Amino acid sequence: FLQIGKLCFETNSEFEFSALNYGIRELEAAQHTDEIMMDGCTHLRIDYKDSGVGSRACGPDLEEKYRLKEKEICFELFVIPFHNAGEI
Repeated sequence: FLQIGKLCFETNSEFEFSALNYGIRELEAAQHTDEIMMDGCTHLRIDYKDSGVGSRACGPDLEEKYRLKEKEICFELFVIPFHNAGEI
């Protein structure tokens, strides 16, 4: 599970996530990392899985063990209020 502030995120499997203090618009507007403007919010992205990097477009093909091959995905995400956030 993942806890951010007073919210707890749970799934029925492992998951990938990122929590950033800037959004996609701020990221796209910046040409360099020092130009990214933080907006005072937490932007949470939760993914079932990420496939590895590689496509033979500019290098070797992605190794078999890093490929996302599921034909059907059952991914459940539960968002639960966490009332004792100050205690952790």
